[in-house]
Amino acid sequence: MRLCVLMMVWTILFLATGSLAETGFFVGGGGLIQMVPGNGSWDGVSFKVREPLSTGEDGAVGFFWNDNFLLGVRPLVGYRLSDNLALQATYSLGIPKTSIQSYSESNNTTYYSQSLTMDWSQGTTELLAVYAPDADLKYFVFGGLDLTRVKVDVTLTESVGSGDQFGNEFFNGDFQVISDDIDAMGLVVGAGILVPSFGRHTEGFVSLQYSTAKTGDTLFGTEDFKVTVGGIALQAGVRWFPFASDE
Repeated sequence: MRLCVLMMVWTILFLATGSLAETGFFVGGGGLIQMVPGNGSWDGVSFKVREPLSTGEDGAVGFFWNDNFLLGVRPLVGYRLSDNLALQATYSLGIPKTSIQSYSESNNTTYYSQSLTMDWSQGTTELLAVYAPDADLKYFVFGGLDLTRVKVDVTLTESVGSGDQFGNEFFNGDFQVISDDIDAMGLVVGAGILVPSFGRHTEGFVSLQYSTAKTGDTLFGTEDFKVTVGGIALQAGVRWFPFASDE
């Protein structure tokens, strides 16, 4: 349903520009680094993604990230309608963020340990209008809609050890894997600059953007996972115009 809304908005922007006077299809992509705020609430409890899953001293829970950064790649496709305006769709795929939380206890005869590994994968679709006020100034601004899907894979490992009076030791272990995903939607705005490139078919760019995307659904059966997953993203990449004139 949300993707249909995004496509409708893009279609409206497309029709509002009038007829196409030139062919301006382009493809491209680049790498990005994104700072995910990762804060909000979960079932009425404060959530900060760098906190442990158990309630910390400040009363917050989290997934125990070591930092708030995600690395990824972002392919794109679009159509330049004029020297000033283009429509662009991107898909960002982040490298999974892995965190590990562990717990153990022991006494004279038994030992228990538990390990929780969480892999956070974040993919984002954006539909954007890109506006360049003046081609000679080599900068552009853009805005649009952001649809993000977060998938979390959890591996829980447990082991128990014990011994007897003869010095024999016994160990038993087990693990289980569970997964869930959740959607987030928001607005995105940003600006960028063009960088020198070779020929009329390619142009490099560097851009900085901010997304308001925030979840608001159920995660692992617990309601109200309201966490900001957009944030600031820095991207460097290239656009290729395969049908551009060489003249």
